[in-house]
Amino acid sequence: MGYALPAQTLKSTQAMSEAMKGATRAMGAMNRQMNLPALQKIMREFEMQNERMEMTSEVMGDAVDDVFEVRVLRTRPHTYQTSERT
Repeated sequence: MGYALPAQTLKSTQAMSEAMKGATRAMGAMNRQMNLPALQKIMREFEMQNERMEMTSEVMGDAVDDVFEVRVLRTRPHTYQTSERT
């Protein structure tokens, strides 16, 4: 009975070692297939497009805010206007 735990630990360690060996092989195969310059180019393009989208979104948000602000000012009586815009 006293040897069951160490034997089980040894089997678990061996199984983990085999799993790690398989994972290492898979990672090596992925590294050989990866085209790093192409991946970097894709990431740069993504970053540029993302920045462009953020700027466009900000401009559109400002335009919508301006439209609603003008609309609110037109519907309020003149005595309640608080905006400095002309």
